[in-house]
Amino acid sequence: MKKMILFFIVSMFAFAVNAQIGTAHGEFLTPLFQTHKDIKNPKNSNNIQGKTKGSPYENEKFELGEIVHMSSKQKIKKLFLRYNVFDDQIEVSKTSEVSELHGLLKSEHIYARINNKEYHYKKYKDLKNQTKKGYLIKLRSNTKISLYKLLEKKYTKAKIANTSYHKNTPAKFTDQHTYYLEINEQLFLVSSNKKKTVSIFPENQKEVKDFIKKESLNLKKEKDLVKLVNFYGTL
Repeated sequence: MKKMILFFIVSMFAFAVNAQIGTAHGEFLTPLFQTHKDIKNPKNSNNIQGKTKGSPYENEKFELGEIVHMSSKQKIKKLFLRYNVFDDQIEVSKTSEVSELHGLLKSEHIYARINNKEYHYKKYKDLKNQTKKGYLIKLRSNTKISLYKLLEKKYTKAKIANTSYHKNTPAKFTDQHTYYLEINEQLFLVSSNKKKTVSIFPENQKEVKDFIKKESLNLKKEKDLVKLVNFYGTL
C-alpha cells in the first residue's frame, strides 16, 4: 500500500511539472525521472564494481531525502536517494533497496536534499579551465556567498602482474574533490594559492586577506573555508 501511495505521489508531481511548470527558458521538465536503462552507459559504475576497491557512490546506502523544484518550491519528500559520484547521477528508488532504479532529471532548476545536504546541478570550470556541468554539494550559504564541494571518483583498471614475483592490482575508485565559492550567481574555483582566492573578492580583498592571515586559514580544508564564508557574510 505504501509503495502504491509513493508511486502515486511521484506520478502526480511529474504530471504537475509537465503540465504547469516551465523553466526560465520555457522548456518543460519532462520526464522528472529517467528509467534505470536510460541512465546506464558504457562507463556506468553498475557494470564495473565487482571486486573493485572503493565505491562509485558517496554512500552506497539509499537515504530518505527530498527533491525540490526551485521555481515552484514544490517538493517530493520521503524518496530513497543516493549520489552516484562516478556517473554524476542522483539515483532514486521506491525502497531502501535497489528497486526500480531511476535517475533524477539533470536540471539547474531541480535539486536533491540527502542528509541535510543539497545537490545542485550547475555549470562550472574545472582545474583545466574547461566548462562542465555536474552536481555540486552546497556546504554553507548566506545572503552574500555560498560554498560548494565537487566530488569526483577516479577509476583505475585492474592490472595483472607480469611475473609471479608481483601481485595483481585490483581495480579501484579514488576519491577527489575541489571547492567552489559562489558570489552573485557566479562560481569560482577555490585555489590553495591565497592570492588567487583573495582575488575572488574584488570589493573586500584587504578584509579577506587580513582574515585569512589572522586565522591562519588553510584553503584546502573545508572547515577553514566555512570560516571564510561565515566571515564574508558579515561584511
